[in-house]
Amino acid sequence: MQISKNTKTEEEDIAKLEFNEADDKSFKIYHNEGVYVQKGRKMGEYMNRLGNKVPIISDFYGKILKIDVEEKTVVIEKCKHEIVLYKLCASCGCEMPKSKPFISIHSQLSFSQSKAKEEEESVVKKYLDNRKLILLLDIDNTILHACPFNLTKEEYESLKTIYGWEITEIIIATPFTTLSPSPYTTPVLHKQKIVLKFRPMLKTFLENIRDKYEIYIYTHATKEYAEEVIKYLNKTFDYEYFSTHRLVARTDLLIEAKSIKRIFPTTDDMVVIVDDRTDVWGEDTKNVVNLVPYFFFYDDKFFKIPTKYKIGKDEDYVLFSVEKLINFINEAFYFYYGNFNFTRTNVKTILRNKMRGIFGGWNFNISGIYGTDVDIYDTRHGYIIDYLGGNLFEEYDDDINIIITKEFKSNYLSFINLSFRN
Repeated sequence: MQISKNTKTEEEDIAKLEFNEADDKSFKIYHNEGVYVQKGRKMGEYMNRLGNKVPIISDFYGKILKIDVEEKTVVIEKCKHEIVLYKLCASCGCEMPKSKPFISIHSQLSFSQSKAKEEEESVVKKYLDNRKLILLLDIDNTILHACPFNLTKEEYESLKTIYGWEITEIIIATPFTTLSPSPYTTPVLHKQKIVLKFRPMLKTFLENIRDKYEIYIYTHATKEYAEEVIKYLNKTFDYEYFSTHRLVARTDLLIEAKSIKRIFPTTDDMVVIVDDRTDVWGEDTKNVVNLVPYFFFYDDKFFKIPTKYKIGKDEDYVLFSVEKLINFINEAFYFYYGNFNFTRTNVKTILRNKMRGIFGGWNFNISGIYGTDVDIYDTRHGYIIDYLGGNLFEEYDDDINIIITKEFKSNYLSFINLSFRN
């Protein structure tokens, strides 16, 4: 057997197998064109001129492009192993070496760098054509507060009367087995009831951004939990704002840190993140719209109230402000995209400039909040002031515009008490 390779590609992805020693009419390939063959597996046979039967064994994992019986040749395209599922190539079925570089979207599904980029470019083009950006949306303490304690029937009905769809109970069923399960072990479903209180104005928020953003849920919660939240919201709003195909959950992650690259390996200029935490995003913090965490149920770390939940009107308007901000980002992005020969700007630049304009160069001083041994520039207040475009000074003088303090002092030029949690 002779093997000649297509010289048109440096990667030598195409191999032409020639079987010149085969006896006429004895050459036989068991598979049709378009079928994948595996390395070391028999894929046909022929009789040589001595009358001996010779097996045809593939030296490659790949797809049969052409079979020429008269010329006694087979053309095989070597498999690039671009999609890996459960450590096996999804095309040819071979086991993938750990050293091969892959981009993991979920814990069991990975793409080669080239395949991921190809798929990503197709998705991004669709979003650009529809003038949409990408929104990675967190769940817990961003759009809802979840609590595992049980409410009485009367408590639950009372809350439903006040808050309507914003209150619901969901049942999460997760498989649970023994530490050393046998092949005959039937997984036991562990069921847990969780009470959810959704953030006010969530429905309006989603309605007003749906034409400008493709929403991906990205959460450190379990997949089962996230899927129940998605199912409830889509059914309640009678619109598919969320999809399980656009979901990354804790059980899909190989590492704890969140990353845009988990979904869009080469595109971060179109991705806006809405999350109550920035510390989990590593190098992607400049894409984050960091909102105030949402709490409704009793938690002694944040509330000193005598009941298990808030009573009365829930006056949280955070999503209203976030909606205005991220829609502005979309409009600014496509203003540049449409007026400068379709050159894309970066949402990080737009977000940074917008946020820095909030304080617009005001001068701040902090008094009586931190001890003398604390670096005020490394505190939550220091971060917020810098992020919003203010200037922080250790000493008070006549150029200070705003003083952040625990107690009002009348001889100060001006005063504001900013309630940021450390």
